[in-house]
Amino acid sequence: MKEFLESRESKKIQLHLGLSIILLSLVATIKGGVNSGNTFQFLECLSIGVSAFLITFIGMFGNEKIFDNWKGIFNKKSKGEKIFFLIIPIVLLLLLSVFYYLFNKVPDFFKFLNKELDFPQEDYLIISINDIFRYFMVLVWNFVCYIVTSMMISMELTFIGIIFFDRISEYYSQIGEKKIND
Repeated sequence: MKEFLESRESKKIQLHLGLSIILLSLVATIKGGVNSGNTFQFLECLSIGVSAFLITFIGMFGNEKIFDNWKGIFNKKSKGEKIFFLIIPIVLLLLLSVFYYLFNKVPDFFKFLNKELDFPQEDYLIISINDIFRYFMVLVWNFVCYIVTSMMISMELTFIGIIFFDRISEYYSQIGEKKIND
């Protein structure tokens, strides 16, 4: 296993995974900034995460010996550890959603509070510059959210694929045997 992680093949898989997530996240961020009013789209994250999962899974599956080693390592884990591997990315996604909400709603709340408490309003030019700065900060934040969320989705799908690979392949082999027998 250690040999594979240090091999050229593993580094290629990691490079392809990283590049695909970064480039697809960049495209989703630009598209969201131009078309969707600079909003974060979870459906885009799902698309990027599934693409990253396919790159990782196919890359690992290409070397059958290494893939069997990965399966063996995960199958030796206790049920609690398997659940931990499946739940941690979901918890991290929920935390990211909370941070995303706070990042976008807290500045609006402070503007509302300033208006309600009749605090002096800033000059229009400063507000305009602040809005532009906030727009670009939201773009950067969306980009980071796309990368992190897509990676979490990819990890989750990879864990599910490795843990349940034997069951899925057994199911499809039974279907194939039924078709041959019919």
